[in-house]
Amino acid sequence: MGVLVLLGGLIALAGGALAIHKEEIADLATVERLPPPCEGVQCSSPLLDDRPGDHHHGPAPGFVPTLPRLITWASGVDVNFLNGVNDGGIYISREDGTQQRQLTEFANFNRELDDHGLNLPDDHPSFSPDNRRIIFASNRDDKNNWEIWIMNVNGSGQEKLTDSPGLDTEPVISPDGSQVAWVSERFGGLDVVRAPLDDLSDPIQVTTSSAQEIEPAWRPDGQRLAFSRLLAPEEKDVFTVNVDGSDEHRVTSTPGEDHDATYSPGGDQLLITSQRAPFSSPFGNIYRIDAETGAPIIENDLIAPLDGDLTGDLANGAVDPFISRDGSKIAFFKSVFPVLGPTALFVMDANGFSKRHIPGHGSVNVHPAIGRAVDTDRDGTLDYLESGTVGTAGLRPRAVPAGHARKLRFSWRHPRAWSRLDTIYLRVARRRTVASLQYSVRDRSLSLQDPSTGYWGLGRRLGGGRLEAGPLRVDLRRSRLVKRSKRTMVLVVAARFASGVCAPRPYRVVVKALDRDASSQEEKLGKLRIRCRAGA
Repeated sequence: MGVLVLLGGLIALAGGALAIHKEEIADLATVERLPPPCEGVQCSSPLLDDRPGDHHHGPAPGFVPTLPRLITWASGVDVNFLNGVNDGGIYISREDGTQQRQLTEFANFNRELDDHGLNLPDDHPSFSPDNRRIIFASNRDDKNNWEIWIMNVNGSGQEKLTDSPGLDTEPVISPDGSQVAWVSERFGGLDVVRAPLDDLSDPIQVTTSSAQEIEPAWRPDGQRLAFSRLLAPEEKDVFTVNVDGSDEHRVTSTPGEDHDATYSPGGDQLLITSQRAPFSSPFGNIYRIDAETGAPIIENDLIAPLDGDLTGDLANGAVDPFISRDGSKIAFFKSVFPVLGPTALFVMDANGFSKRHIPGHGSVNVHPAIGRAVDTDRDGTLDYLESGTVGTAGLRPRAVPAGHARKLRFSWRHPRAWSRLDTIYLRVARRRTVASLQYSVRDRSLSLQDPSTGYWGLGRRLGGGRLEAGPLRVDLRRSRLVKRSKRTMVLVVAARFASGVCAPRPYRVVVKALDRDASSQEEKLGKLRIRCRAGA
């Protein structure tokens, strides 16, 4: 967390209007293979991944679904001394910025800005080790007092973990998931403290000096913490300490600010933000150093010839590095201008190459963290997509007889207007997908997916003809779109399921919606029973 003075005259900008140098921007579409938690279910669905091929002709031959990296950060549209912070919150997206969604919404326009750094109303998100939850700081209950909160990775289940006077911020969960380290003001000054994740009410002081200690980061083995100490105005250095407060060790001692330390996966190196010469205004640059001696580590002769500087090729500095758990990617933010002002998210390779801009929500995008997508319930729907802000879905009835056509009424309420929807997908599945349909709101056409091949048939407009794929047949003559209100639409589908898929146990119904603002949302709609007829 860097010292970030945001000038009102430079910040009142729309996120899309930021003038970032072209040479610093590249497309980012990197996903890495993990042992798939959805193994054993039908994962190859447009409800799960953006795969090669297209929705009408199916996936590319030999395609295997992958689970993407995720990035979370705090974002606001306007931050200045007079107006505070407007229209912002904590966001999450794929690492390339797609499928972006807002997890929290600022409850007030107050933010804290001091020598130790910046706290937006909701700020400092970071993933739990299992990537199922995000811990963060928020002032939603008292605009002048930040507390520690936690939520599911899709924004649901938001829970307050601390309740004490003074600042509690910058939380990070230990590598084994049992402890939380954070910055607290409850003992007088700003100290690094820790407590069990299941009870933060009585934390233990890790640092006890009279100086301000901030920005804790766990070593991967969970035995030590790195932190920053504010020694004087505009003077910070990086220290490490055992989690019980013993064996404190000073790592850096250069003029200016060295801070924002984060450990490499091996625990022997640190990434830091540093204002050491040659200084890159306004923040400094990101350096890789030895965790014991503070000596620079040369990763790339073209970018860091002498001093371990990974971002010396960028204009306007870089700050707040966060390294992925596998050590291959580093997220950070940088100033758009050579003076303190709007900030933009970036990701780069661990050696400093391939710097890519990640589109954010507004003009202020800070404090990123990298995680992994997971599918906890192994239903083919990634956890972070199981709720969102594109709208609210419904389905009636919840039971239909096999072998007979029945009208399924699918409703969608968009927060602004249903006409902003672009495409809707419905999937019926249990251990495998038995039926999927796709409705294009723009051209009012419906298409079905063959569950045996994954290929989508050609779309046809409602009002005439029939579609059939696998066990599902749709009578388009009896299907229609009902405009219930400006925000709500109802899609009536005359559907017939073959007798072969009738079963005493219900099927899951999952819906995915895309809108014209490139937002997306995936939801579970509950259960649908396909009942067997007598003698079927």
